[in-house]
Amino acid sequence: MKFVMALSHKAAAKIHPNALACFINITFEEDKITVITGTAQKEFSLDKSLELNWGDRIRNFFDNMNIVQHIDSEG
Repeated sequence: MKFVMALSHKAAAKIHPNALACFINITFEEDKITVITGTAQKEFSLDKSLELNWGDRIRNFFDNMNIVQHIDSEG
């Protein structure tokens, strides 16, 4: 089972001026939940601040909700 959720364009713009979309993919598979964050930019940029900011916001949300996380840095 997979859920994909995204911020509205207006909310994404509040995260970063170049944000077109900020989303999370939540997948339930083999008794495991995987959450992957993603972003889309209005204009091409090598600046990773949007991706980093959005990922931090999701991790902080999980921390504030006392959701235990295992961060997989592979891939």
